[in-house]
Amino acid sequence: FFFKQKTAYEMLRSLVGSEMCIRDRPTASKEKTNTKSLFPKRRVVTEAMFETFELDTLFFIFYFQKGTYEQYMASKVLKSRTWRFHKKYSTWFKRLEKPRITTSDYEQGTYVFFDFEQGWCQRKKADFKFKYCYLEDEEQ
Repeated sequence: FFFKQKTAYEMLRSLVGSEMCIRDRPTASKEKTNTKSLFPKRRVVTEAMFETFELDTLFFIFYFQKGTYEQYMASKVLKSRTWRFHKKYSTWFKRLEKPRITTSDYEQGTYVFFDFEQGWCQRKKADFKFKYCYLEDEEQ
């Protein structure tokens, strides 16, 4: 047996009784509620706590909390764990070994990088040329 899924329009027409009351209820209260007192007065997550976070947590914060203090702190901790941010690819790289070639413009060797687009995992990149002009080098 196959069941046809109802469209939103068909579902709306079939609302009865209490369902209609819910639908007809005003969506916003006209009274203002003071929620300021419900928010924390200080940061809930401290700098020291960031040091204890696993890599996945740090990467999640970095990619999904853009422009925040938390993103800055995740970046700072990743850098302290020898991860380097590549501005062209917008991803984090870490050396797996000493670079085979090092010049004033780049280094070449085997790296692991964090693949946040395809698999949310770390992948190995052999013989990768990391050009220093793409290195995000702001102070920690």
